[in-house]
Amino acid sequence: MYTTADLDFAYKYPFTVKAKEIVRESSADKISAETKERILKSAAARVSEAFKSGKLEAYRLHMDSAKLENVLAYPYARLLASSIQRNDLMQKYIRAEAKRCSSFLYLEDKDVLGAIASELGINLKYEDDKYSIGFVEYLHHAPQESQFRLVNQELSQGIVRMNFQKTASFLSEPIASAMSTGFPIPKNQIPKEIIEYSKAIRLPKPKLSAPGRSSEWIESILANPIPDVRQRVVGLILAPYLVNVKKMDPDAAYPIILDYINKCRQIDNSTHITDAQIMYQCKYAKEKGMRPLSFTKAKELLAGIIDLQDEKTGKEKK
Repeated sequence: MYTTADLDFAYKYPFTVKAKEIVRESSADKISAETKERILKSAAARVSEAFKSGKLEAYRLHMDSAKLENVLAYPYARLLASSIQRNDLMQKYIRAEAKRCSSFLYLEDKDVLGAIASELGINLKYEDDKYSIGFVEYLHHAPQESQFRLVNQELSQGIVRMNFQKTASFLSEPIASAMSTGFPIPKNQIPKEIIEYSKAIRLPKPKLSAPGRSSEWIESILANPIPDVRQRVVGLILAPYLVNVKKMDPDAAYPIILDYINKCRQIDNSTHITDAQIMYQCKYAKEKGMRPLSFTKAKELLAGIIDLQDEKTGKEKK
């Protein structure tokens, strides 16, 4: 049976072994329908906030019941986020969860920080008020921010030394990696009630930049299913891009587009494009030598569905 200290640890660090043990002990058949509904609403709010702002507040909870519901909301949140089937939002959710954990770490003592590092498989040593880690292991786990570049570290004899606050921040990347394990959850493993519940979550429009090469923003479209204008996107962007830019045979381009459309159907099943039409568009693009729409015209086509932005300014490209 778990203790108050266990709950306190688990709600702050829901990816840990202790948190998973608590979830197993508190299976769905042991909680009331009312409590489950409350947990689901909490999980949906958690996912929605992560999608919207990329942040999750690190609230301090005092009641064991609130801590337990927070622990149980985490696996539901993972299911809900996985149901969305949008890579940009799923990654945004994971990052928000990892930053939330790091926010708690800043307030812990050295023993808790060491325990989290150990759970993540990171060999940290504490001495003289600093943590040390081998530079090879450091490079493997370090975040991409400039403050973690090796040239900016206290490095001696192959060992990197960091103070408490920097170590807590450093652990955000391996925490994100740990939370990414088994995520997203395959659609066929998500209960139907969760998929239905996820449809009530308001989704921000994807924001795709317009770098120098058209392939990058088109690849971004392929990675982000959309709810509308899919038939025109296939005929005017995806099929011409795959067969005439990437030089694929229609038979090779077809399953890529079909997979994309099937993911789009999971967001909105109303598209009328058929498998035969997808193959036809691939062959037609090849026969006519069609090129994909320009970025400017694509922005007009996708207005209100995807925010296409200029990479340099971060503003919508005119």
